[in-house]
Parts: sequence; structure tokens; C-alpha cells
Amino acid sequence: MTSSRFAHAPTGVAGTAPGRGFPHPRRVLLLAVASLCISLHPVGELAGQDLDLVLYSGDPDKPTMIDQIEDPLERDSFKELKDTEDPARKRVLAEAFLERFPTSWLVSFAHAMAAKACIAMDDLEAGLEHAERSLRILPENSTLLVAVANVQVHSGLLD
Repeated sequence: MTSSRFAHAPTGVAGTAPGRGFPHPRRVLLLAVASLCISLHPVGELAGQDLDLVLYSGDPDKPTMIDQIEDPLERDSFKELKDTEDPARKRVLAEAFLERFPTSWLVSFAHAMAAKACIAMDDLEAGLEHAERSLRILPENSTLLVAVANVQVHSGLLD
């Protein structure tokens, strides 16, 4: 199944699907499984918990990097995005954040949240597009790799 969403990507890149700039589907699945295994290891679990504290701690005694963002509009926009549970609302907020703050260090996280929201809404094309953009910045995002692999398996994209 060929999709035009990757038509802009270079061809012939090692480890990519033929004619696409995105990693070969089997490689994505392998990376997702490996990342999942690593994340289940106690050391991986602790590292993941540290990242969560950096981004998501609401405890004033545990300062976060988000709390250090000088632009209050950017900080509040991201906090609202991460606190929203409704997938449709999360997608709208993520896309608004990405449009308003295209150079933010939180862009990868916003794309990842948009990807998961789109997948939850069964908009797999948009979900994979956001996932690709996020993984270009932060390729070690194991939970997003697992979500992408799951979509690819259930969509028959791993032929």
C-alpha cells in the first residue's frame, strides 16, 4: 500500500522502505518491540519515570522543565494540551500548539500527542503523519513506536 504522505522524503535511504523516507515497516516493528522490551526492564522504567517528572510533574516541590519556559502562553498551551483527555480536543490543541510554536522544544511531544489522538479517533493517516514528524525529532519514543507498529499491523502496512 503506497501513500503520498511520504512522497517528499528521499528515496534509497538505508533502512527505509523502497521509495520512502520513513523507516521500513519491519524495522519500525522491530524497533518498537525492542523499545518495549527495554522499557519493561526496571532500569528503562526508571528512566521513563524521570522523563515523566521532567515534563508532567504538577508538584511545586519538584520543578519541571515546563515550569522553566519563559513564554507563559507556550507553557499554558502545552499544559492544557497534556491535561486534555478527549482525543478530538487534544488533536485541536496539539495542532494549534504546533502552528503557534513551531520552534518549541516541545514540538516532538505535541506531534506525539496529536498522533495518539488521531489514532484514537481512527484517523490513521493523520496519526501516522504526526508520528513520523515526532519520530524524526525523538526516534527513541518507545510508546509512539509501539502505537505506530500497532497501526501498521492492523492496517496491513507490513507486507
